[in-house]
Amino acid sequence: MDTREAEQVLAALQALLAEKEQLHQQLVDEQADAERRLHALREMGVAGRSVGMQP
Repeated sequence: MDTREAEQVLAALQALLAEKEQLHQQLVDEQADAERRLHALREMGVAGRSVGMQP
């Protein structure tokens, strides 16, 4: 493998790493959103029961 080929492989690996990091951040954001929604739903359930409504 010559220098040019090595640079191409390195560039491809860097692009893959950037894509992986972007996907990871997206998943972290989606997980945080899901946890916020779950918390809100649980609070609504507790509030609903406290005023005599069915959950």
